[in-house]
Amino acid sequence: MGKSEALLRGRQAAQALEPAALVALQLLAPGGRAALVGDPRQLPATLLSRAAEAANLAQSLFERLQRVRRRAARPAV
Repeated sequence: MGKSEALLRGRQAAQALEPAALVALQLLAPGGRAALVGDPRQLPATLLSRAAEAANLAQSLFERLQRVRRRAARPAV
């Protein structure tokens, strides 16, 4: 697999907080692909810092993407 074909796989990615997932995604080469696998209902994001929670960093990338997708799926009124 060449550098331009790099693949990043994340198991239990739904448990990773958004900043951690974004750091891992930055390791991809341009044109690389990412496969993030997980179930946010089974293993929610794990946060141990109250300061991070106060800074709105308590969500996983999965949670953000699900919320954006729900908004996009709503019909315009």
